[in-house]
Amino acid sequence: MNIRKHTAMAIFAALLATNSAPWIPMALANPVVPDQGKLGPKIEEARNGMTVVNINTPNDKGLSHNQYNAFNVDEKGLILNNANRPVNTELAGYIMGNPNLVGPTANTILNEVTGTSSTSMNGALEVAGNKAHVIIANPNGISVNNGTFINANSATLTTGNPIINNGSITGYQVQQGSITVG
Repeated sequence: MNIRKHTAMAIFAALLATNSAPWIPMALANPVVPDQGKLGPKIEEARNGMTVVNINTPNDKGLSHNQYNAFNVDEKGLILNNANRPVNTELAGYIMGNPNLVGPTANTILNEVTGTSSTSMNGALEVAGNKAHVIIANPNGISVNNGTFINANSATLTTGNPIINNGSITGYQVQQGSITVG
């Protein structure tokens, strides 16, 4: 290996070591990163520090479509707020109602990942308020390790992109990714 290449690799390693460390806590502190488009939901923090996702207003078929750059459930858990009034949750105690739900609540909550990272589900995912079918769709893959669902009447994990016709999910286009359960 020539000296120029060796020096460049040493500089790169030093920059990586000094600059990447501050990003690690930030990434761990924000397991859910909404997409910046119109389908990116609003994220709040409950009084106990629990992450609460105020899901988007459902359509007339009851589908709340939410898009994320990253969607992960850490060991503390995560709440999908499907309540149109204050409600008691298992993970965070009482939380405020979701301001996006002025009418009916969702019967299906689609959590679609548009970013490039896989989803890790390492804790409980709770639906606050009315029960709903929870869907996590991530073409980059999904890993479940101690992941559970609370107050969900059913759940779907898929590596496909959702196909939506007339406001309802009619299928998934699966081209890549894998789902692992540990």
